[in-house]
Amino acid sequence: MIELRTIAAWIDGTIEGDETILISDAKVWAKAGRGDITFWEGRTDEDLSRCTASAVIVARDWPTPAPDQVALVRVECPIEAFALVLKRIRGLEIHRPEGIHPTAVVDPTAQLAPGVAVGAHAYIGKGVVIGERSVIGAGVVIGDGCMIGADCVLHPRVVLYPRTVLGNRVIVHAGAVLGADGFGYRRTSRGLVHVEHLGQLIVEDDVEIGANATIDRGTFEETRIGRGTKIDNLVQIAHNCRIGPNNLIAAQVGIAGSTTTGRCVMIGGQAGVRDHLTIGDHVTIGAMAGVIASVDSRTTVLGIPAQPEREARKTYTVFRKLPQLWESVRDLTRRVQSLEKPTGVRSRGDDGQLEQRRRAG
Repeated sequence: MIELRTIAAWIDGTIEGDETILISDAKVWAKAGRGDITFWEGRTDEDLSRCTASAVIVARDWPTPAPDQVALVRVECPIEAFALVLKRIRGLEIHRPEGIHPTAVVDPTAQLAPGVAVGAHAYIGKGVVIGERSVIGAGVVIGDGCMIGADCVLHPRVVLYPRTVLGNRVIVHAGAVLGADGFGYRRTSRGLVHVEHLGQLIVEDDVEIGANATIDRGTFEETRIGRGTKIDNLVQIAHNCRIGPNNLIAAQVGIAGSTTTGRCVMIGGQAGVRDHLTIGDHVTIGAMAGVIASVDSRTTVLGIPAQPEREARKTYTVFRKLPQLWESVRDLTRRVQSLEKPTGVRSRGDDGQLEQRRRAG
């Protein structure tokens, strides 16, 4: 059991309510009860009196005062603070290997700074340079000439092709492959010929790359991932791309070769971006969008093909009504056809009237 004031000190929080409340566990909102601490980032009009937890972590500017039975801990970022509390209470610190495992293979020409840890069965090639305190997980393969900055973490089975460069504090999750050949082929009289990729991949500081993501090196120059960008699992970024700083790229996104993104671009899951495009600053690309043209800064695009949000929503509205529109068109067509008669064709009634007139004449 831990007093609430001790927990508040961990997260630089300000307590509103009883600071001596004893906390035994940290749980999400739906499962928290007495003796637990939770967090809330939802609607500001939420009635916290319904909360059964003993304490709730909220934003500093949360407008509601603490109810009688619940203490509030006000912080800058509730979800980040809750994660820290959960980790401290439950002892969820990630195991960090120490030193170089005896089964690891490290080339004699590699330079490992103080504090570098290398896991079991990892391979580090010729001329590799690794900065201070970086962690190389089990089964990682680092090709010749790679450079890795300080405080990086490469989780198990990451593969870095030769001459890949990682900045400081880069995190690469399990199974990611960085710096592979791009998908570059040319049609010739001899069939498809692969263009050798002689460039490299450069990943700047504070980038995080998700599990099983793949980023190809440049054809003759470089592919570059900008500082602070976060890339989700199963993302593919092709050769010669220039991804700007602080981008957020969700799972299963595919970005074709030689495309450039600006600052603070957000790309939703399963979106596809064509080659040789320019995506401006602060652009949002909706999930499953198909981007076939460059996008101006501060624009949101949706749909296939992607178009500005206002036009896309109009299109979706009409699309949903297509079955009713089709029924209306078909009904109108039938009515028009029933009113029309084929040109130059007379009915039997017309023939009878003509015969009567002939006899009368």
